[in-house]
Amino acid sequence: MAALLLTLLWSCTPQEQTWKVNYLVVNVGQKDATYRVSYLDAKGASVSKGPIDTVWWKSEVFEAVPSNTQMKLTIEILSGESDFELYIQRDGAFHKQANFDALSTAASVEAEI
Repeated sequence: MAALLLTLLWSCTPQEQTWKVNYLVVNVGQKDATYRVSYLDAKGASVSKGPIDTVWWKSEVFEAVPSNTQMKLTIEILSGESDFELYIQRDGAFHKQANFDALSTAASVEAEI
């Protein structure tokens, strides 16, 4: 009986909401450009990737990211110029977006998940 009571109490404890999170960069201008991305992983560590010269780039998926976690993606143009869109995706849906025009050399998007 005690085990049943403990199980019921534990199952009534509120569970923290978690999300699958990833980053996406899209070269919407379709012009030649080489760029570097820097982002925060699920533990808040800074990660940098590049140089990248593809039309789109997608990060790994971070599993079980707790609510209220600060996520940030930064792009830096190394050569060329184009228009870009930066996304933070949560559970496969667009959570936050930023536009980046060809006249800029760096831009960021950040959000609390």
